Amino acid sequence: MWATLSTSGSCAQQDFVPGLDLSVHFTATKTGRYEIVCTQLCGLGHYNMKAYLNVMAEDDFEKWLKHKASEL
Repeated sequence: MWATLSTSGSCAQQDFVPGLDLSVHFTATKTGRYEIVCTQLCGLGHYNMKAYLNVMAEDDFEKWLKHKASEL
C-alpha cells in the first residue's frame, strides 16, 4: 500500500509506505490545529486515515515539552 498525507492550510505533503519511517520538514507560519488526511484512495482503511498537527507558539511548545518530560 502506498499513501500520501497532506495537511490542510500548508503545502506540506509526503508519500509514504507503512512501516517506513520518514521525516517531513516545513516551517509553520500560523498556530492552530490542522487535520492531516490521506489524499490517495489507498485501501479499505482510507476513510479512517486521519491525524492532527498542533502548531504552537515557541513559548507554549517549551511549556508543553517540560510538562511531557515531567511525566516520564
